[in-house]
Amino acid sequence: MATEDAAQQLKAGITAAKAGNREEALRLLMAVLRADEENETAWLWLSGVVASKKERRICLENVLTLNPDNQIAQRGLAKLGPPSTPAPTPDSNSETEEKVMRREYVPFSPASAILYPERQVQEVRWHEPKIPQKANLAEIRQTSTYDDVWSRNVDICAYCAEELAFDAVQCPKCKRNISSKRFTYENPSSNLHVYWVLLVGLGQLFLIEAIVNVILGPNYIMAGGYLLLLLLFWGLAAGVYLRQFWAYMLSLIALLLVLTAFLLNSVVTVDYAALGLAALDSSIKTFVGSFISGLLQFLTTFEVVTAVLALFYGIFRAGSDFERKQTQLIASATSGRRTAADYHNIARRLAEKGLWASAILHWQRAAAQEPGQVAYQKHLGLAYARLEFYQRSRDVLQSAYDMSTHPPTKAELAKHLQKVEEKLAEV
Repeated sequence: MATEDAAQQLKAGITAAKAGNREEALRLLMAVLRADEENETAWLWLSGVVASKKERRICLENVLTLNPDNQIAQRGLAKLGPPSTPAPTPDSNSETEEKVMRREYVPFSPASAILYPERQVQEVRWHEPKIPQKANLAEIRQTSTYDDVWSRNVDICAYCAEELAFDAVQCPKCKRNISSKRFTYENPSSNLHVYWVLLVGLGQLFLIEAIVNVILGPNYIMAGGYLLLLLLFWGLAAGVYLRQFWAYMLSLIALLLVLTAFLLNSVVTVDYAALGLAALDSSIKTFVGSFISGLLQFLTTFEVVTAVLALFYGIFRAGSDFERKQTQLIASATSGRRTAADYHNIARRLAEKGLWASAILHWQRAAAQEPGQVAYQKHLGLAYARLEFYQRSRDVLQSAYDMSTHPPTKAELAKHLQKVEEKLAEV
């Protein structure tokens, strides 16, 4: 199958799935996967039209094999729960093909990433679901009624649904700025968590140093200096947690300065007079002095080790979490499975911000999940009219009008239909 034909069939399969035509969507998506078994989008949409939970699980597992960070597939598998029976081991006569692949898992905590790195990589089996072919796939064609942006697989402005060029910075229709910088990796890695935890831990060690200087000194100047370091590293840890690049760079500089200060201070001996021990008996001084010296040496050693480890993670492990890439504000639907009411509420919030194209995608999903809900159809039809897709608006509002049995609602829909008909007559 040519690449262009596969793309056409993928778009047709997605359109059929959105319209609730499972049989047609199944045939289209299977045709795409027979041509390209590594098509992540096809596997994801196929999971929504297969007949059984077992087949859906296989589709979602294949999505994660191709992209372990796909949140929609992760949530779908979580909702399905653990498999009720072990997956059968295919033999030589089996009609399903099995491949053994490696998958990386996000660690549950920074501690697990450090202590058990081998648990983050596991083997996974790939199965192609056994789904019968019910028709000649060569006869399948695109069935969308309208030839506009909603029936084509193109990027559109999140505000006005205008088709966008791949490098567009401003929408050619609504003139809004659609270019922004976003993190290359949407979710922070475990290395970043380890890094900011080390910064917090180093700040806590400085707090202990401050307390020791107050109790055994009292040396308030030294204690104040350590408290300033505490506030500095906790503040930088908060900035790193929020993935602020300035906090990341300042934290690396601060770590280098702290390690340099420890290195210069390594030749300085304990000043008993500054610690208030000059008047003590020599035997007590020897005991207490050795205790304080040992305690401070232990704290210093621990601080140095923590600072070195933090610097290592900051330079070699966590740097990629702060990388950003130029992206466009295009219309998209919220990832993950949600109820029709959830999609409706998200769509209303998007519409309030002027993001009508994105709002339409959510009302489409709400109406597809509950086609008998007149309110979703009404909002979808009005949103189409807002963006001047009057033919779609008329069809959706007419459908809502035909379904409605509430006289005031029918009267309201009739007024909206009349306005849309007037707009169509002007075109």
